[in-house]
Amino acid sequence: SESRRSSAILGAMRNPEKREIAGLKIEITPLGFEAQRRAFVILAKAGGPALIEILAGAKTITSLGSDGEAFRKAALSALDRTDDATLDALTEVFGETTRAMFSPKRAPFLSEASAREEAFGGPNFARYFLWLRACVEVNFAPFFGQLFGATDPASKENTQAA
Repeated sequence: SESRRSSAILGAMRNPEKREIAGLKIEITPLGFEAQRRAFVILAKAGGPALIEILAGAKTITSLGSDGEAFRKAALSALDRTDDATLDALTEVFGETTRAMFSPKRAPFLSEASAREEAFGGPNFARYFLWLRACVEVNFAPFFGQLFGATDPASKENTQAA
């Protein structure tokens, strides 16, 4: 489709990040704006209510503690809200920019059902969720780093209009 071609062209302008997930080498190219926005909305609908609940009582991000309990509760709540449609949408959006490096000459995109079956089928089912996590990290870690870094007075200039 036209959007896939545009996504592939734009993807060539971004640097892929190489990862190894449960023994499989992959390359995740950060999403373009439209796909990234779409993925953000999907993730926000699944995990947003839980994150809002844990953040509402926090005075600062650091006041949440380092034991991870608040985030564990948020993750469990997000899993409770996750359904087939959510996973299908995330698989579609992230699969178009992720290559599974099965061999030096065979690196299909995970948008292909046969590549997903080979990568995640049978004993490799957990790899699917590790892959989704890696895609979220590649695409949104910079966003959250900038967002929470913006609360630092030293980086205030990054939030002001030019």
